[in-house]
Amino acid sequence: MLFVKKSQIKNVFEFIDYPNSWLSSLKKLIGLIFILSLVACAGDSGEGNSSTNNPNAGGANVSATYQGPVAQTSEIQNFRTFFWDPITGQGNESDKCSTCHGENGDAPSKFARTDDVNLAFSVAASGNAANGNDLVNLNTPENSEVVIRVSNGHNCWSSDIDFCRTQMIAYIEAWRDGAAPTATSVQLTAPELQDPAGSKDFPETSTEFAQTLWPVLNSAVDSTTSISHCQGCHSDNAPLVDRQTPYFASDDADLAYEVAKAKIDLVTPENSRFVEKVLEEQHNCWSDCADDAADILREIENLSNPIPITNIDPDLVTSKALSLFQDGIVAASGGRIEDDVIALYEFTLGEGITAVDRSNVAPAADLTLSGDYEWLSAWGVQFSGGKAQASVASSQKFHDILTATGEYSIEAWVAPANVTQEGPARIVSYSGGNEHNFLIGQTLYNYNVAGRSSSTDAQGMPLLSTADADEDLQATLQHIVINYDPINGRQIFVNGVFTDDDDPALPGDLTNWNNSYPLVLGSNVDGSNAWSGAIRLLAIHSRALSQESIQANFDAGVGQKYFLLFSISHLLDTTTDAFIIFEVSQFDNHAYLFNQPYFLSLDSEVVPETFAIEGMRIGINGKLARAGQAFATLNTQVDAANYNSTDGQVLSNVGTVIALENGPSLDQFFLVFDRLGDHTEVLIEAEPPDPVFTGNGEEPSNLAVRNFAEINHSFAQITGVSPSQTNVAATYNTVVQQLPSSEAMEGFLSSHQMGVTQLAISYCDVLVDDAGLSSAMGLSLSGTDANAKSPAEWDSEFILPMITAALNTDLGEQPIAAETQAIIHHLLFTDADNIAEIDPVNNPDPHGLSRCGGSCPPGQIENAAKAACAAILGSAAVTFH
Repeated sequence: MLFVKKSQIKNVFEFIDYPNSWLSSLKKLIGLIFILSLVACAGDSGEGNSSTNNPNAGGANVSATYQGPVAQTSEIQNFRTFFWDPITGQGNESDKCSTCHGENGDAPSKFARTDDVNLAFSVAASGNAANGNDLVNLNTPENSEVVIRVSNGHNCWSSDIDFCRTQMIAYIEAWRDGAAPTATSVQLTAPELQDPAGSKDFPETSTEFAQTLWPVLNSAVDSTTSISHCQGCHSDNAPLVDRQTPYFASDDADLAYEVAKAKIDLVTPENSRFVEKVLEEQHNCWSDCADDAADILREIENLSNPIPITNIDPDLVTSKALSLFQDGIVAASGGRIEDDVIALYEFTLGEGITAVDRSNVAPAADLTLSGDYEWLSAWGVQFSGGKAQASVASSQKFHDILTATGEYSIEAWVAPANVTQEGPARIVSYSGGNEHNFLIGQTLYNYNVAGRSSSTDAQGMPLLSTADADEDLQATLQHIVINYDPINGRQIFVNGVFTDDDDPALPGDLTNWNNSYPLVLGSNVDGSNAWSGAIRLLAIHSRALSQESIQANFDAGVGQKYFLLFSISHLLDTTTDAFIIFEVSQFDNHAYLFNQPYFLSLDSEVVPETFAIEGMRIGINGKLARAGQAFATLNTQVDAANYNSTDGQVLSNVGTVIALENGPSLDQFFLVFDRLGDHTEVLIEAEPPDPVFTGNGEEPSNLAVRNFAEINHSFAQITGVSPSQTNVAATYNTVVQQLPSSEAMEGFLSSHQMGVTQLAISYCDVLVDDAGLSSAMGLSLSGTDANAKSPAEWDSEFILPMITAALNTDLGEQPIAAETQAIIHHLLFTDADNIAEIDPVNNPDPHGLSRCGGSCPPGQIENAAKAACAAILGSAAVTFH
């Protein structure tokens, strides 16, 4: 490409201006060659030129991965992320400006230098072109010299100059504003209309299955070849290297039957997944595929034919019918921020040994599953000693892209199996041996993060962990995000909230990453440090997610969630494309969750006329669901005042669970109404059976035990000691798992009492040692000789003030103060004969805890007071209510 100044061209042509002759012609030709040889970049004069093609347009990234200093401020990091990366060819971009405006280019303004992004920023943010214009004008980007130049054709990377101008303005605006992420959205489309069909129910036992289909799935062709049908892989007894779930070819017919149901269509056997898999996909045919599929179909028909069809009552007012997998629109695809995703695993397949990378960023880093794992029917994989691993070759994209951007987010929905795992147990890692580019692990209640950078060692140490006291990791479904950028370093977010744990390592760059590691889930590469739990989603982003984006992805949720659009247009004369829409998910392996129905017309021009909806129920497979009819009492109306064309009109904010029957690929759903518009058919509910008594005959207690938070605050209120006092808070965080979590008396255990005692001692230790707190309660512990402190003084100066503070005075049932006083006397003054001071005739001069026969050590008064205080605080008088 040629860039020359007009003055250069003028001088050249003055040089070749000779009379017409062959010499003149030759010199003119030489002059033109000279012009064409001036492959120099234009300066910053602001003068345009006619060059419209960039030799790098559409080509590969010609810039080496950035090796310079990290961005020094968040403003510079924004500059790098949204402006400098795309114009210098970092990441997946091609070079646009650094050939000339880089550190080795001929152009004087080095705003695209690739040796130091901080120096590039200083030029771009405050530099001027030779004509005095701002190189970059953040207030009015279209007035930036870099925009004006590409608008005049300077080094445009496309044949469309307007495209280059628009894109350059977008780079500047994104740098200025911090590009707002774009949330994915769900496009609702009308499903194919179908009427509710009759259904067949599977037999309750596996007897018929064991006599029909199971022998085909479980057997070999013959004893000589031993070529298995399905048992070679889909059996719990298959070789570990070949074993795959589900185990529908298990030697246990009951186990095989339960998982085979989801692949059998009793109404239309030819649509059964078993038949399609062999006939259409030619999967594991043991002879001729057509013959093998015919064998399977014949046995499914033998299983199905004796079962009667249950037809729907024709008098019912029903919607059209839908199936979850065939007609549902994936709801989890909406609301997520995935602008910079370079790997995405949603674990939707439900079978096999491969978890697919759905990011569309090449190469696809698909994961191969091995060891002890199980697919979850609601999307996800449960690890119990197994792992999922990508190849080193496909994993290299993480090295190449993330070292170029210098930042990343690792986002996952995980459900740890327990809070007893150590190691740390490996949840997700990009590792080799004991070295890690990044790692997310678990130690008890803590998430642990290793992240390699120029400020850490090759293991990514020092480790960043959540605080012990916070117990951020719980054995439940959680959304975790690990952020890294050169400004903030490593950060941990759990369920959308920053954990406030400071990174012990300084921020750095990622230039020391190793590109020979694979991505691994569930353990190390060699299977060590195995983690138990489920991973429901994993996304790797090439940029650090903002707090707002993290919250958006947490709010979007995870799993097998669909929108089901139940058509009711046939019941409404005036509203077309009318639907009642549910968000439906597989709640667990046994049930579906139908949530928050609303009315919507897919015709945005429609304004619905008013119509009533009463008594809505959910039908499944030709009949009403037996339980879970939470919308049976619905009584509302759709009208123009409450409807809008974007969100429709909410009908209910509740959800309900109904039982799974044949599985999400086969179960068919529909809605039934007492009234919809002008159509009515009021259902008469069946009389419920008399309740069956299942109790133990014992009357429930009218007493309860305070839970851990109530006990802690009760101790604080009685003593005046703040629960945030250092020693008290440390003890509470240590014993909180030993304190009662339920108020039921039947659940109170000896371990709970030990925790209560330890916490009580901690409070009393602070109370007795703090003269101000003691005085505020009316306690007086003066004196150094415990033997000299009389029982009467103990009563007035300690025991009675403690009892007054700890015991209520207006309850129907409560400890008697005098009896409590006697018990504390017994503790403080009982001697070796177990006779208390309250028996002055037989034991006038007792020893016990508060007196030592004339030889008490220093501090005995305080020790005795702390013991008595703990006895009162830890007693049923305080902990029960």
